[in-house]
Amino acid sequence: MRIQTKQQTASDRGRSRHAVNVLVSGFNRQAMASVDDISSTIDALPTFHLAGLDQIVYDPDWETGSGFALRQSQCPRRSKAVFLRDERKILVFNFEHLAELRHILYHEIGHHVFDRILDSMLRKKWVTLINPHSRHVTRYAARNAMEDFAECYAIFIRDPKKLQKIHRKYVFLRDDVFAGIALNLEQGHIDMTV
Repeated sequence: MRIQTKQQTASDRGRSRHAVNVLVSGFNRQAMASVDDISSTIDALPTFHLAGLDQIVYDPDWETGSGFALRQSQCPRRSKAVFLRDERKILVFNFEHLAELRHILYHEIGHHVFDRILDSMLRKKWVTLINPHSRHVTRYAARNAMEDFAECYAIFIRDPKKLQKIHRKYVFLRDDVFAGIALNLEQGHIDMTV
């Protein structure tokens, strides 16, 4: 087993340092994404966003033990991944290419952040003030407030200029979720490194 150390990000400044132990498994069953790809995807995130997340598993087979949990999660059948809250696990079961996998991982980690990292006041602010009074960043985000948050989280990381067009959501993610880290205009993306 190879152990990878996660780098600190700018959002981690001033926070106590905790080890991040996320088991990544099953990705040897496909050839589009390596464990290094998964590690670099996770490295872009603040360490505190991963606290309490135990596993990221690739399992394209619905009939395994995780398939049972998936059916119980009320995940739509055509979904490509799910965050299993009680198991503290992200289960990925389909993706077409590495860029899609990264979006999927950020989206599912967004569910984890909403559910386990944000305090109840921030969740309430999103559900009652931010989500209902602004447009959705994707069609999928229109399903409900949690899907909207997860999509906004993923887009904030991957394409912040797109989310910047929905100012209230961009500011909420920048200030309340990512500890004030803003768009780096010179680099054209979020500067998540220290």
